[in-house]
Amino acid sequence: GESDITMKSSDGVLFRVHRRNLEMYSEGFPGDDLATQNEVVQLSETAAALELLFQYMYRQRQPDLLCVPFETLAQLAEAAEKYQVFSAIEVCKMYMMTSIPLHPVEVLAYAGRHDYATLCDEAAPLTINASVEDMSKHLGPATFIIWV
Repeated sequence: GESDITMKSSDGVLFRVHRRNLEMYSEGFPGDDLATQNEVVQLSETAAALELLFQYMYRQRQPDLLCVPFETLAQLAEAAEKYQVFSAIEVCKMYMMTSIPLHPVEVLAYAGRHDYATLCDEAAPLTINASVEDMSKHLGPATFIIWV
């Protein structure tokens, strides 16, 4: 069928997508609440993250996240949670787990935001030498208090 919604990334890239797919593969993109024909829906995510996210909403091979830079992976993981794209959430969680050695602070922040206790337990020990300033920038208040 014809794509019927245009999404615009925070960095200005347009994506033509199918409303039906958004409804089927996510909880967070409301079907009828979205602008209709000819309107552009502004999203806060980057094109790199959205391009990956939308691949989870079509019947096709899912993207290979091995070669995705961490920053994009982290944005994808947040977008998957925000829009509740369940097919992407678990795989993002796995890749965030493998990113702990290089990005423990960011992964701990992500795990804290989404209540992933196992991920918190894995990442926390590697943040022991991080500065309080750095941690307070990344972590939400609740996670920061626990970390301290």
